[in-house]
Amino acid sequence: MSRFIKYHPDSEMSNFLESKPNANHLAMIIAKRARRTRCPYKNLEIGQCLLGDFKKIGLTEKQYRTAKKWLKKINFAAFKGTNEGTVATLVSTEVWDINILQKGGQVDTQGATNKNVKKSTTTISEKNEDFKEPKPYTIDDARAAIERQFGKPQNQVKAIQEEYKNQTGFEVDAIKVQQGIVTFLQKGMEENYKGRIKDDEKVKSLLLRWITNQKKFDYTETITAATRRQEKEAVTLEQHIADNYKAVEIKHFKIDGQFQKWQTKFEAENFKYSNIAKGYSNPKITAAFLFEICFLPYGKNIGGTRPEMKLKTFERFFEQSSNYNQNKGDVRKLFKEYAKVKA
Repeated sequence: MSRFIKYHPDSEMSNFLESKPNANHLAMIIAKRARRTRCPYKNLEIGQCLLGDFKKIGLTEKQYRTAKKWLKKINFAAFKGTNEGTVATLVSTEVWDINILQKGGQVDTQGATNKNVKKSTTTISEKNEDFKEPKPYTIDDARAAIERQFGKPQNQVKAIQEEYKNQTGFEVDAIKVQQGIVTFLQKGMEENYKGRIKDDEKVKSLLLRWITNQKKFDYTETITAATRRQEKEAVTLEQHIADNYKAVEIKHFKIDGQFQKWQTKFEAENFKYSNIAKGYSNPKITAAFLFEICFLPYGKNIGGTRPEMKLKTFERFFEQSSNYNQNKGDVRKLFKEYAKVKA
C-alpha cells in the first residue's frame, strides 16, 4: 500500500539543506522511513525509524556522522543508539510532512516513550548563527594553524621536514621548506586557496602539497633545461647498467652475451629513445632507462609483450604520479614497485 508525504521546498530549513547535500539526503531517508503508527515489533514510536548501515544509504562513515550532526543541530531529527542500530526520530516537519502534525510544526509523538525528542518551535532564522559556515582562513589564521600543527617558527622547518618524509618518503631541504612557508602564506593563501580552507588539517595538507610543487616558485635552480638535457644524453647504457645492477649480475650479462646484444641494439635505437626521454623533465628518465624498461630484466614484470606497450605502461604510471615524482622522484624505483603491483 502506497503512502504520500509532503515536501516543503521553500522553507528556511529546506533552503539551508540545499547547501548540505549529504544531510539533505539523510533527511529524505528519515522522512521516507519514519513511522506514522507505532511498531511494537521493532520498538519504534510514531516518527521514528531505523537507519541501519550507512553504506546502504550511500554515504561514507564521515559523511553520515556529519549529516547527523547537521540534522540534530537544526532540530530536524534526534538520534539514539540501540541494540538494533541507530534510531532516528523526526522532530520537525518543516521540510517533510508525514501527516502527523501538531502546533509549531512538530511531529505529534504523544504516547511515544522516547524522552530524548526535543519538541522545540525554534525556527531556522532564530538560530541562524548556528548554520553559518566557518569563515575562510586568512593569512594570519593560516600562520597560526601552521604553528599549531608544527610548533613555534624556530621549530617548524624541522617538524615539516619530518612530516614530509613520513608522508612522501622523500627528503626535502630546509631552504625549500622555508620558501614553501613564505610563498604558501603570501601567494597560496591570497590567490590559490582563498576561501577554500576551513580547518587546520586542510592547512597542513595543502602546505605539504605546496612544498611538493615548490619547483614552480623556486627561482634558485642552478641547472638549466639545456644542462639537464645534456646530462641525460651523456648517460650511456653501460653507465646505466653499472649504476643499477650488482657486479655479479653484470658479470653474468657479459658471460651470456646479453650485454653486447643490448649495447648493439641500444646504439641502433638510441636516437628513438633519446627523443622519447626529452619529453620528460625528470633527469633520471634517460634513453638508457627507457631502453631498460623495454629489453632488460628490469622490465620483466611490466605490462605488455612489445616495447611500445611497456612504454605505454610507463606513460600511464608517470601521468598518475605526483608533481614532485614527475620532476625529481626516483622513477626507476617507483615504477618497479608499480609494475609489481600491476603484474
